[in-house]
Amino acid sequence: MSKYIAKQSVGRFRLGEEVEGLTADRAKFLLAEGAIEEVKDQEKSKIELDAEAEERAIVKDDAKPKAKPKAAAKDKD
Repeated sequence: MSKYIAKQSVGRFRLGEEVEGLTADRAKFLLAEGAIEEVKDQEKSKIELDAEAEERAIVKDDAKPKAKPKAAAKDKD
């Protein structure tokens, strides 16, 4: 059985996720449209790697402490 990775959102599947449960006709159609790509065993696609990198960046940004805005300094004469 072939393994497919979403190159864009396909139903409930997001970019980089493995797309499962496709009929042969549906898989053929989505491949032709460029919505999914077939992945060989033990090989990660560029799309999957990009999605993982994007997810790590989001998690990393969420982990950073948020800077508080500084109060405006008043000029002393």
